[in-house]
Amino acid sequence: MKVGWAGATHVGARDNQQDALLADGWVSVRDGRCGGEKELSSAEHLVFGVFDGMGGHAGGDVASRLGASVVGAADPGTAEALVAAIGRADRTVAAAGQLPGLSGLGSTAATVLLMDGSYIVATVGDSFVFRRAFEVVGSIGARDTVETALGPRITQCLGWGCEPHVDTYEVGVPVRLLLCSDGLGDYASTRQIETGLAEPDLGRSAVYLMDAAVQAGAPDNVALLVIDLVM
Repeated sequence: MKVGWAGATHVGARDNQQDALLADGWVSVRDGRCGGEKELSSAEHLVFGVFDGMGGHAGGDVASRLGASVVGAADPGTAEALVAAIGRADRTVAAAGQLPGLSGLGSTAATVLLMDGSYIVATVGDSFVFRRAFEVVGSIGARDTVETALGPRITQCLGWGCEPHVDTYEVGVPVRLLLCSDGLGDYASTRQIETGLAEPDLGRSAVYLMDAAVQAGAPDNVALLVIDLVM
């Protein structure tokens, strides 16, 4: 299976970056971009993720990068190993939240494990996973939110105790995935997401989607990964 990816982060209207990307072992530190391509054999796998940190100015960036780093270091190659890695990240973020000045740490996790011919999506929190196949874009993976009088509220995340939602998909026709934080998913329109994912070039697709969120006035950080899967 051929895999290509392009990712980007943007601080948006915030004054620090509390989102993090995980792409084939690489974890983002500041605003920037990543990209690459690989051809997976039957014995190989890749892991990607978007992590949106919570905990205020002092802690959101710590939570997201801890989550991304722990999952990346585990390098899980099965659904069970991915769930275990997310559990380890949950406990690591919770432990960090006991340190002075870091109470209330948490992070979402929208992750995907790629294997030859299939992919596994595991999510915690309110980050998004979109899929484009047969020229149709739809949302996949569960989001942990409930509506309240004060607006949407997250119901679970890394650091607060969590049970990941896990789904397995086969790759038949070419598939494009978008993993993103709510800075993109909540502010770019459905039409903009469809247009961005229809762009053939991965790099330009990522730039278009990032620009759409920023120009929409997203008040939050933005992080995204666009991933192509072709058998």
